[in-house]
Amino acid sequence: MYSTAGIGIGILYPRSNVTLMNKARHDEFHLSGSGLSIKTGLDIRLWKYFMILVNLKGGMIDMPHIRTTYDPTDYASQYFYFFQRNIAFGFNWGIGK
Repeated sequence: MYSTAGIGIGILYPRSNVTLMNKARHDEFHLSGSGLSIKTGLDIRLWKYFMILVNLKGGMIDMPHIRTTYDPTDYASQYFYFFQRNIAFGFNWGIGK
């Protein structure tokens, strides 16, 4: 059994698909904000070939300027927290041995 941990930080560069009040939509990639996350978990090895990965991850996303139309005064914003848990089962074998 192994423990895992990590942090993540990055920028958000989305492509918005928004129709707002019949205006032409701004459907191009653009810098909208940033995000931060932290995770921890366990990597459990069973016998020779099987594994179970259990992870917990939480973080926040802040997007203060999401473009919606070509008018620079039209934009949206989002700020939220998230939490997720993952359980994965795997099979491990060597190739070419």
